[in-house]
Amino acid sequence: MTGTTIVDRLKESSGRWPEHPALEDPQGAVSYRAMEESVANLAAALGGGSSPVALCMTPSVTSILAYWSVLASGRPVVPLAPSSGAGHLREVCRLAGITTMLVGDTPADRPATAPPGVRVVSARELAAEGRPGRRRPGPTGDDPAYILFTSGSTGAPKGVVISHAAVDAYCRVSAEQSGITVGDRASHQFAMTFDPSVFDTVTTLVSGATVVVPGAAERRMPVAYVNGRKLTHWYSVPSVVTLAVKTRMLAAGSMPTLRHSMFCGEPLTWNVADAWRTAAPQSRIANAYGPTELTVTCCYYELPSSPEEWPRGEYDTVPIGSVNPGLEAVLLDEREVAGRTEGELCVRGPQRLMSYLDADDNVGCFLGSDGAPADARTQRAAGAGLYYRTGDCVRRTASGLVYRQRVDRQVKITGYRVDLVDVEVALRACDGVDDAAAVTVEAGLDKELVAFVTGQVDESRLTRQAMAALPKHMVPRRIVATPVFPLNGRGKVDYEKLTQLANLRREALPGVSQEQ
Repeated sequence: MTGTTIVDRLKESSGRWPEHPALEDPQGAVSYRAMEESVANLAAALGGGSSPVALCMTPSVTSILAYWSVLASGRPVVPLAPSSGAGHLREVCRLAGITTMLVGDTPADRPATAPPGVRVVSARELAAEGRPGRRRPGPTGDDPAYILFTSGSTGAPKGVVISHAAVDAYCRVSAEQSGITVGDRASHQFAMTFDPSVFDTVTTLVSGATVVVPGAAERRMPVAYVNGRKLTHWYSVPSVVTLAVKTRMLAAGSMPTLRHSMFCGEPLTWNVADAWRTAAPQSRIANAYGPTELTVTCCYYELPSSPEEWPRGEYDTVPIGSVNPGLEAVLLDEREVAGRTEGELCVRGPQRLMSYLDADDNVGCFLGSDGAPADARTQRAAGAGLYYRTGDCVRRTASGLVYRQRVDRQVKITGYRVDLVDVEVALRACDGVDDAAAVTVEAGLDKELVAFVTGQVDESRLTRQAMAALPKHMVPRRIVATPVFPLNGRGKVDYEKLTQLANLRREALPGVSQEQ
């Protein structure tokens, strides 16, 4: 595959706007010209070869420069979290064949223990060595740009290989969706181990805008971050807004500079959208969806400018809309539910992953080019025409697709099939409930439901409303009020931790008796 890559497009940005700020943090700014020079020097110091380079740093100007340097060297970048356990880092480095790891200068920007056989060097040290290696030609669209590791079904890391062509396709679409352009200023809320950071650090820069890296305090105070740094574009998980609402940060009209706000990573509820709309009345609000395997996001829905036109009655979360231009989608096991069709979303097109790092991990994750099941050999090859199975159930509505739940969040309770998302929907409609999360725990030979809720809740009233709204087999055995939900490393509700809490406190938690 030939054509322009994101590395070429960064050079174009530098050529067109050399003195414009590309990166900014509380200490100062880096121009596009200075960024291109820094990236080129560090890429040369990395030298040739095709082996992946690990990037183990917290979000910063330095980490963005290092990220782009690896891309420019033609080698895949593998973002890792310095806080990851030694065993995880060792396994990822082994699986990816990593021999070089770029880190920062502070203890927070490097792993506590270096993986065996891996050279750990700071970006500053590497640039200062002054012995640039021989650089290979810049990457082509067929080359892998990055490898992100997700948890497999067995708990072992699975490497998702994304090509330069896929990143370029995503960046072109997301720039069009967001309207980001030269002079704009974008947030940087995501760690590089979470692929929405690609919008922050790639789409923004190939569009001539500025990546505004927050200080430590600004990460916890979105309004101060937006206003103090005059942001025009916001991108985060909805949980950031939920926390801001609880801490009373979002006053009406408090973020007048925002023009576009996008959310992803977890379902966007109407309550969150309402709160953000009130605080940022000049901003367009969008809900984006997509697994890592489809390069950041593959679906997009923008709310109408007037809240009176929002399709609230169709479901309790904002739609994810339609698939991005250039992508094709089918629903596997499509069936009719409540007058709408739903099924597992499967997508193909230019944003799809090249393959998992271990081809055996491809099996069970693809459909044939005709949308029918494919044999194991075909799936291992991961040909470009195959559909990727997202594992997410979606429903078709008049406003486009609506995310329902993970396919594996359908459980059996006393013989009945229960969609956990339906339990959450019913609880969110109860008085005083801001959000709800349902999990299951083992109860002898069966499972029982436990629900966690946030908000100002009267437990006895909530119990009565839940029993009135849900069939008996869907009423949670226990409903637990909590100030906030635990979040995982990607800022999503941590259902695994909620399940652990439900199990640990099983006897102590308040409950709803099924005999009532």
